[in-house]
Amino acid sequence: MSNNKIFDYEVIIVGAGIAGISAAKILDNNNISNIVIEANNRVGGRAKKAPESFGNWFDLGCSYLHEGEINPFRTVAKSLNVPIDHQNGDIFSIEKTKYLFGEKPLLINKKKKIEKSYNNFLVELNFYRENVEDNRLSSCLNINDPNYPILFDYLTGLNGIEANLVSARDFASVNEGKDLIIESGLANMIDKWATGININLNNQVKQINWGRKQIEIYTKSKKYVCKSVLLTVSNGILANEDIAFIPKLPDYKIRAIHNLPMGILNKIGVLFEEGTFKDNQLGWYVVTPDKYQNKISEIFSFEIRKKEKEHMIFFFGGKKGSDIENYPKKYYKKIIEFIKKQFGDNIEKNIIKLIHSSWGKDPYSKGAYSYALPGHNFERDLLKKTLDKKVYFAGEATINKTYGTCHGAYISGNYAANKIINDLKN
Repeated sequence: MSNNKIFDYEVIIVGAGIAGISAAKILDNNNISNIVIEANNRVGGRAKKAPESFGNWFDLGCSYLHEGEINPFRTVAKSLNVPIDHQNGDIFSIEKTKYLFGEKPLLINKKKKIEKSYNNFLVELNFYRENVEDNRLSSCLNINDPNYPILFDYLTGLNGIEANLVSARDFASVNEGKDLIIESGLANMIDKWATGININLNNQVKQINWGRKQIEIYTKSKKYVCKSVLLTVSNGILANEDIAFIPKLPDYKIRAIHNLPMGILNKIGVLFEEGTFKDNQLGWYVVTPDKYQNKISEIFSFEIRKKEKEHMIFFFGGKKGSDIENYPKKYYKKIIEFIKKQFGDNIEKNIIKLIHSSWGKDPYSKGAYSYALPGHNFERDLLKKTLDKKVYFAGEATINKTYGTCHGAYISGNYAANKIINDLKN
C-alpha cells in the first residue's frame, strides 16, 4: 500500500500483458507501490499458451522474438535459463523459404523472380521511409507482377489485415532482423518472468474517474484510489469502450484509437506422432495454387517444427484469419487434405490433434495486434501521450518501429513506467 493512506497504490496498471508486466517491474525496482489489474484469468495478454491437452509449449499468440539481435527478451530468457533457437533466425528469408507451386517445389528460376519482385517492393517502400507522404501499403506492389498475390498475402499476414488497408509509412518504419524461436514456448517464459509481481486476476476494470487529483478505478468487485493509472489494454478494448472514462478521453485520443485498429492473425496447429517428419522437411513454406493470378485467397504459409513435439503451424491473416474463427472445421478439413496430398495419405494416422487461435473473438484483446490506417501512423505518438500527468498509455500500439511485437510492448511498458516515476517526483 502507499504511505499516503488516501491512495491504495501510487500506480495502478490495467492489463497484465507484456507492457503491464514490464512496467510493474520498473516500478517495483523503484519502490513505487503498484498493482496490476487483469480481467483475464492469466497473465501474458497476447502471449498465450495452448492447453495441456495439446501441449502448453505451443504458442497460440506471439511466438517469435523479432529483431533477435537486439530483442530485450534475449536477456530475460538468459536470466530465466530459457533456451533460444539461434540457428534458424533467417527462417523467413526468401532464400530459406520453401515455395510450393501447387504441390511441387518451385523451380529455382521462379524463386529468383519472387526475390526480384520483393526487392522491387522494397525500393518502392523505401520512399516512405524518407518522406512524410503516406499511401496504402499495397501501392508499393505492382498489381501486374505475377508474384503480386504472393507478396500481397505475405504483407496481409504480417499486418493481420489486407495490405490495401495499411499505412505504407507505418510499415516502412519497421526494422528487419532475425526471428528467434523459444521452443519451450514464449508464453511459458512470460509466465515465469511475471513471478513476484502484484497482480489481481479475474477483475475487469469497468470505469476510470480521472478528473480529480485522486484517480478512482472501479472494477466489478472493488474501488481503487491511486495517483497514476497506466492503461496497457489493447486498442480493441479501448475502441469497444469496455472501460468508461470520466471525463471522457480527449477527441484526439479517441481518433487515434480508431485509426490504429486491430488486425487478425490466427494460427492452426497440427500435432503429430514422433518420427513423422525428416530434418530436411523442417522450415517455412509458402504454398500457391497452380495458377495463382488473382487467387490470393488460396495462398497460405506454414512452418514445420520438431520441438517441443512434431507439429505444423499454419498462419492466416486478415479475412482468412477471421474466417477461421467462424468456420474452423472447414479449415481443418482443408489443411488435412493438403497434408495428405503433400506427404501421402498415410500421414493422416500420425495426426494427433488440431488447435486454432481466435484473436478476433478474444474478449480480452478483440484482435491480434494494431495496424495504422493510411495517413494515420503519426497517431501512435498521440495514443501514447499522457493525460494531465495522471493517465498513461502503453502497449504495442503506442510505439513506432516495433508495433505489433512482444519487444515493442516491453519497450513501451518500460518507457511509461519511467515517465510515471519522473512525473511523481516532480
